[in-house]
Amino acid sequence: MDRGFYMDEKSTPATRQDIDALREEILAGEVRLMKAFYALAEANQQRAGQAEVNLSSLNARLASLEARLTEVEKWLNISSERTQ
Repeated sequence: MDRGFYMDEKSTPATRQDIDALREEILAGEVRLMKAFYALAEANQQRAGQAEVNLSSLNARLASLEARLTEVEKWLNISSERTQ
């Protein structure tokens, strides 16, 4: 991973070229991190959107079942009233 800005000795002063190379590497790392975070955020948005769609679908199915159950309960109440 030698990019040209690592020096042999710790006591050797850094040149302007060393500092510029290090700055470029840091900026490149920041760009890679930002891209990774944006990709993660987009994936999370897609998951959240899909969860909302699934929840909406589930709510619609539940409402349909509740309506059908109410009809069955009405029918049972009407039937029990007739037999009394």
